[in-house]
Amino acid sequence: PRQREQDAAPRHSEPWPDWSYPSAPRQWDAAHGRQADRYDDAPPPRRDRYAAGPPPPRPAHHRPDHSIGKYSERQRTDASWDYRMQRMAAWWGEEEEDAAAVSLMPEVGRRLTPGSAKQRGRRGGWLARRWRSGRGARAVIIALVMTILFGVCAPGAFLARAAFAASDGYNHLTKIELLVNQDGVAALLNPANQDTIQGHLAAAHTDFVTLAQTLGMGDAVVSRNGGLRNLVRLTHLAVDMTGAGQDLLTVATSTLAPLLNDPFAASTPTGLQATALLAAHARLADADAAMRDAAAIAPTITDEGLPAALGPHGKLGKLLGRVGDIAQLAHAFSILLDDAPALLGVGTPATYLLLAMDRSELRTGGGFIGNYGILTLQDAHLQQTHLQDTYVLDAAYFARTGQQPPATYPWWPYHGASAVYGWGLRDSNLSPDFPTNARAAMGILNAVGTDAALRPTYPLQGTVAITSVVMAQIIATSGGTLRLPEYPKHTLTPTNLDDTIHCFQLGACRDETPTLQRGDTASSDRKRFTAFLGQALVDRVRHMHGDQLKAFMKLIFTDIAAKDIQLYFANPRAEGVLLGANYGAGLAEGTDTFFVTDTNIGGNKANAYVTQDAEDIVTLLADGSALHHLRLHTVYARQGPLYEGSTGQTSYWDYRRIYFPTTARWLGSAGVTGGSGRHQLGLTTRSDVAARHMFGAALTIDDGTQVNNCRPFPKAPITQPWNCAPQMRDTYYYWQTPHAWQLVNGQAHY
Repeated sequence: PRQREQDAAPRHSEPWPDWSYPSAPRQWDAAHGRQADRYDDAPPPRRDRYAAGPPPPRPAHHRPDHSIGKYSERQRTDASWDYRMQRMAAWWGEEEEDAAAVSLMPEVGRRLTPGSAKQRGRRGGWLARRWRSGRGARAVIIALVMTILFGVCAPGAFLARAAFAASDGYNHLTKIELLVNQDGVAALLNPANQDTIQGHLAAAHTDFVTLAQTLGMGDAVVSRNGGLRNLVRLTHLAVDMTGAGQDLLTVATSTLAPLLNDPFAASTPTGLQATALLAAHARLADADAAMRDAAAIAPTITDEGLPAALGPHGKLGKLLGRVGDIAQLAHAFSILLDDAPALLGVGTPATYLLLAMDRSELRTGGGFIGNYGILTLQDAHLQQTHLQDTYVLDAAYFARTGQQPPATYPWWPYHGASAVYGWGLRDSNLSPDFPTNARAAMGILNAVGTDAALRPTYPLQGTVAITSVVMAQIIATSGGTLRLPEYPKHTLTPTNLDDTIHCFQLGACRDETPTLQRGDTASSDRKRFTAFLGQALVDRVRHMHGDQLKAFMKLIFTDIAAKDIQLYFANPRAEGVLLGANYGAGLAEGTDTFFVTDTNIGGNKANAYVTQDAEDIVTLLADGSALHHLRLHTVYARQGPLYEGSTGQTSYWDYRRIYFPTTARWLGSAGVTGGSGRHQLGLTTRSDVAARHMFGAALTIDDGTQVNNCRPFPKAPITQPWNCAPQMRDTYYYWQTPHAWQLVNGQAHY
């Protein structure tokens, strides 16, 4: 520290500098023997206040009582002013106050700053002196303390904010999940849920945006931690998906709002308009971009530092594995919107071929096609549909073309037959690939000519095939029973529907005449009951709403997965979307897949009593191939009529085909007899599907009449079970597929 002269004379006795001119600080320094050049440019603090020297004494009545002592007012004033000047000198010279000057202070000055300079130095040191030295120093010290506090508390606040945002966003998504689990995917389209789901999605999106921003503030820490990097990627993925979800739901609710309350109704005040479709394109483009970004992020997320639920086997981890599929669906939705006017009949009506399949007489594509109809959509609203007798169409088709079964199916036993058993719409679904069947059916319908009763007025946009399962579900969800005004004696339920249809078309009920005549001659007399039934079922669907509609919409997705509903679009882009989403009922693709089909060639309804189990034992060989041992266990337990008609065929006659990859090598079969009688068809490996190997052979199982008297009780109702012994057959099939599995990091991937 710099040495300075200890001046014993009292400071107030020295001449006061005149602070009104610039050289005053130098005069003050010269009086105390200090270097003047250091302070030439430093203005004295508060010089304007003290330019005229010490302030005059205040009146006595302005002084507090405790200031009255042995010193006069003048002495107290001079001592206080001298102490202030000493503090000023100490600040400029970074030195402590003069002990002598402090000792001269009156008591009132000591109350303000107790203790000597040396004592203050011992008590507080540099920090205490800086705190007492002035307002600027205090600001620096406060800033220093706040910096220390922020360093200690900021990580906690950072983590708390991030944890709250993540937890709150997850809770909002969980509430949406509960709605979907309760009501199925239809919950997303239920008008009653729109505000709730949109609110949860918006709140979750805001939370995840906040979380992303919070993590961005800690980029220096995040970049050094693999777990935090995964959390950042996961957060960005959540932002993309919730944002895309908002866009998709907005499109669904705003564009399709006229349809959501009564999607199958004949009309609404507005209907679906082309302008609404155009307005949805911008939002769909945003959703598509966000989902593509999410699909790019998902593969980069590992399980490092993340909870177990986000691992490969956790619930959220499985969802991460499907982000790419969801992105494809969002893109597919955008494509479908481009083609929506033609597909939904906006402006010009859209027509679809409707095929009603009887699963009790099994065909490869789902069942015997005994009835068909034309579905018409006008501005996306379902119009009235009439089911018609397929035989009427097939007779006209045979008369016009004389068409025989395609050479693609050499195993089909009815080659060279007449119009009754030849080739037509009823047997057009012999391929395991539904798009192939749909194109064949549409070709037959278009080939019959211009008869308005047989073919649609507008070009077909596609095909919809359904089984009686869908008809039974319509009855079940719309009241549980159905009574036709034309046939009031019969009450239809989901359990007796198939038997009642067969009774009217093939059994004793076909002699009944309808009590009401609607003047509809589109169908035959034998199929008029089915025509009236179809109209009643369509009418039920068009008037569904509320809980009925929710239940039916949920069943539609289940039926598509089970192929009780099959869809085909003539538009290649729309059909590609269906196939890409696994909704097109096409053949599955993969390195090692197989597909089993059964076709009833006996002309009866034996499949109502047939069940079948499949067991495939796969052995992974050392060369990377897979060896298949497939066992098919078939049980034929007749419990009612077969409606075999004049054929008299009571056995179950089946032609079975197994499809597998072209790279596979067929090894053989066991337990295959090749059929019997005129249905004794030879074994074949000639495939009727491109890019697939096939093995085909016939299978015959008797109904058990040889074992016991398999007959119904006298005058028993059509639902009365028969006393027939179940008949069983086991057949075995063997093949080997190369390059079916490989080792990756010491683990087998098949």
